[in-house]
Amino acid sequence: MSNLTTEEKIYLVECFFSRGKVYSNAYRGFRTKYGTHKVKSENTLKRLEFIISLNVCVTSLHFLAINLNHVKFKNYQKWDTLYIQLVLRKCVTRLLDNWEVLKHYFHLENIENKNNSAITIFNILNDNKIKAYMLFLKYSLHFFNEFNALFQGRKVLIYKLSESSEHFIKQIGCNFLLPAALKNLSLEIINPQYFLDVNLIYTGPECESFLQLESSKIVLEIKSTCLSFYTTALEEMLQRLPYNDKILRQCKFLDSSVALREESRLNFPDLKDIAKHFQISDITALAHE
Repeated sequence: MSNLTTEEKIYLVECFFSRGKVYSNAYRGFRTKYGTHKVKSENTLKRLEFIISLNVCVTSLHFLAINLNHVKFKNYQKWDTLYIQLVLRKCVTRLLDNWEVLKHYFHLENIENKNNSAITIFNILNDNKIKAYMLFLKYSLHFFNEFNALFQGRKVLIYKLSESSEHFIKQIGCNFLLPAALKNLSLEIINPQYFLDVNLIYTGPECESFLQLESSKIVLEIKSTCLSFYTTALEEMLQRLPYNDKILRQCKFLDSSVALREESRLNFPDLKDIAKHFQISDITALAHE
């Protein structure tokens, strides 16, 4: 691979991603432009792909180390929401799956090449607090992804928005709030008097198991940081999501199982509140429709 120029390496990678991530197709595309003498096997491309994947992991790890270990989620609301929901959890999961392999790789890189960046990353990977935060993110971001995915399809689901928002809020809230606080959702529940004891805050099954091996001081620090994440996230959700929108809850007639079935339409309650909201005066015509 060392005989390739930077331009050739970039073109080889472009061939790989533009041709369905199939090694043979990328290899064939590269040979068409540069000939067969440059790349003699698909192993060159596989090594390049490994380097790309490694760079993605390292970039994500640096991002997590900075945000999790230093700002402690205080700037959560400033992060790019779509990035967090759709990309970060995948990076977290991939890093956790390859945690020990990455530690070994960067340890060898430091010994063999005296790479300062490698030792920095190796030290991050050896920080149990970072791994605990990663396990926590793997658990908590699942709920964000699940809620986001619900509305990524082509089906009309506006009638589910209010109920799904309430369910989403309670999924997050039950990890750190007293059960009684979740009965009446409002911004008032973001109050320490409704919080569980810090040691009782739930951070997910894997994180909880991992924390059993840590000192009480470390556990307290990590759970306090996770509490900061939960409270900031829940506050944003309560401000933005229509969890108590009565009109949306009455839009179940948009459900195809209701709208397209005669028996369901006969049993459906009247639409007076919706008519009033949209200033429709002819209730009789609306009921007939």
